[in-house]
Amino acid sequence: MAKQNRPRASKKKAVRAAAGSGCKFVAEWKLLKSLAGMTPVWIPDEMYKKVAASFLTKTKGQYARRLLRARMAPIGVWHTCSGTCDGGWCKEVILQPDGLSAVSICECSYFV
Repeated sequence: MAKQNRPRASKKKAVRAAAGSGCKFVAEWKLLKSLAGMTPVWIPDEMYKKVAASFLTKTKGQYARRLLRARMAPIGVWHTCSGTCDGGWCKEVILQPDGLSAVSICECSYFV
């Protein structure tokens, strides 16, 4: 009996919806030498433990290591807008719905 030639099943390609933005805020943690000009913000214990553990592996100073273990080390966090956009760049935009409040968003910007 002769084999019948069947057409090969074509593979279906996944179609992704074009994302409007690949931008996001990225947190960067740093050990602070001074608290001048800083505002204290309280964070959950679990988050501090994770950040302190990553600093303990990098920090060699005995005093700084003691402060990290005692959860007393001053740690600062900076949020930067980064990512990729098709045909544009990521930019932090400040929205002010009223005179008393402001909201920052990270979105794609384009030349117009």
